[in-house]
Amino acid sequence: MPQRSLAQTPRDLPRDTALPGLEAVLDPHVVRELLVSAHSFTDRTPAGVEIRYVRYKPATNCLVAYEVTFADEETSPAWLYGKCYTAPDFAIAVDKLSAKGDRARNDTTPAPVIDRDRQVIVYPIHHDRKLEGLRTVFDARKLTRLIYDALPEYPREAWRISDKRLRPTVIRYKPEKRAVIRLDTKVIERATGEKSRLRLYLRTYENDRGAEIHQLMQQLAAQAPQNGFRVADSLLYVGGKRLLLTREAPGRPLLELLADGSAAEAVEMAGHALAGVHRCTPSAVPDRTNSDVLDDARATAESLCCLLPEMRADIDMLLQTLRGIE
Repeated sequence: MPQRSLAQTPRDLPRDTALPGLEAVLDPHVVRELLVSAHSFTDRTPAGVEIRYVRYKPATNCLVAYEVTFADEETSPAWLYGKCYTAPDFAIAVDKLSAKGDRARNDTTPAPVIDRDRQVIVYPIHHDRKLEGLRTVFDARKLTRLIYDALPEYPREAWRISDKRLRPTVIRYKPEKRAVIRLDTKVIERATGEKSRLRLYLRTYENDRGAEIHQLMQQLAAQAPQNGFRVADSLLYVGGKRLLLTREAPGRPLLELLADGSAAEAVEMAGHALAGVHRCTPSAVPDRTNSDVLDDARATAESLCCLLPEMRADIDMLLQTLRGIE
């Protein structure tokens, strides 16, 4: 979904009578007011709300991911997601919340906020019903046990992985689809007290796609040296939770390289790395036909035309071009 001027989005949207809360979930100021009025955070007041992701299905629902910041700059942002519903679906969602009861609440994972007038619910990230792995991500003890299982070089009897210092940072979050979390903590050698930094990445998915990615990364890593690129180690996939744990990738991020004046060299390096990846023949890559890609493009075009009616002619032209090369 393209990034738009968020301050203008609510006024620009066409009226969707099936979703009375559409403008509310797309207005950061309204979302902040909901959080403040519900006292969502026990000892902090949200200073700002930024929209990080939007998925809109006309007359069906709209999902929005939010990053919430606080006045204290040392306080880590919190991530939430809002969803506006049709009347029947809203009733079902409220009943599900009532049946489950409120999960454990703390400063970073507040209780859901229900706006009955607009048929909107703002959830903490760990309530995402399709990303079951997120409950493990925000449970430091469970997460520490997972890290021990993934890193045999840190046996429990010789090393202590600190759960109190374990900091999950959301890097990317698409509600009900997938999330990428960075994990930072300290590892302490029990015999000497020596400390070292540990950084890992955890991905969670709505389906078993992580199993394929785990196999794919392992195959690419085995072929990487002779093909001139590097791949982060894929350490562990937990099927029941759909969690994929990987090491930190070596090197500097491409965006960082582009920002420091090395743009041409960075693009050339990235091109060589991509060429190396395409020379590999991993068996875990699912087949996708031209028709599959076109079906995805048509679905995206439908949503874009609703959000950007003034761009309909250009969007239709792009679709026609894609059909011509099918």
